[in-house]
Amino acid sequence: MSIRLPLKRVADNMYGLHVELTTKCNAWCPGCPRSNNGFGLKEGHKLIDLDPDYLLDFVTRMPKLRDILLCGNRGDPIAYNKINYLLENLYQQERMINVDIHTNGGLRSTNWWRDLARQRRNYDKFMQVFFSIDGLQDTNHIYRQGTDFNKIINNAKAFIDAGGIANWRFLIFKHNAHQIEEARTLSKEIGFSDFITETPYIPIEARNWQTGEYYSLSADNEQEDDPDITKQSIVNANIFDIEYENNWVDVKECQHATLQHSGNYRNFISAEGIIYPCCYWEDERKETYNIETLDIITEFSKRMYRNTCLEVCGTTKLQNK
Repeated sequence: MSIRLPLKRVADNMYGLHVELTTKCNAWCPGCPRSNNGFGLKEGHKLIDLDPDYLLDFVTRMPKLRDILLCGNRGDPIAYNKINYLLENLYQQERMINVDIHTNGGLRSTNWWRDLARQRRNYDKFMQVFFSIDGLQDTNHIYRQGTDFNKIINNAKAFIDAGGIANWRFLIFKHNAHQIEEARTLSKEIGFSDFITETPYIPIEARNWQTGEYYSLSADNEQEDDPDITKQSIVNANIFDIEYENNWVDVKECQHATLQHSGNYRNFISAEGIIYPCCYWEDERKETYNIETLDIITEFSKRMYRNTCLEVCGTTKLQNK
């Protein structure tokens, strides 16, 4: 495993860390970079698990680290074989480190989910799980291909009933927009702490995970995201103006811009153990950079906009003004 560590000045000010534990997953979501629009793995995709001891050693180098996000770019963290070992060692840290886990919820047994909640409670540490459930029994599988709605709900119930903190994340498409309120009601009945809606940026070209047949998934742009997760312009955050040639980056939290502006850092570590500015820089765009010297704020201030930043967090695919 080839590992590139940041300089000490970055490590000393690392506040948040986004971690890809594994490239393994049980689902075939069309928008995921691991697959061919949901049908079969992309050529060259490797099934990899991050070395937990490397990550734990990495954490000890970060004296200010307070938030760890376990959210897959190409895999689901619950598919990580050593997740219990990793969490137990994170909980044993003397400082408080908040752990957020994002999952489709379709893996493991209800007993495992109960034990996950009890493990967290035994150490009196803060950990919450975000279940990505995009609809109800008749619609969730349209995007979350290969998952079982009833199994997901049973896993969530087991986790919550055992004292776990869970949130329901709902991607709004035209095929499930009519179910938002019903899903919200169900989330309250089960005991989810929060119900969060999000709208995909663009229409998604999809393929059936079993047959390869093409279909399209359209976002319901008439629906509004919850106010607390709606993207905000960096201009509104009073950091800097990055408007350029009718395109601009419109973000809620650029992992470099907002934290680095305050003297803190947040990076993404891939399952290969490589440090990236954020998870989007890992894909086929292949930005050229040196993580030890990269300064996004300075680049933006000089009107030097990375294609990744414009295409992913910007409005180049949404609108021109």
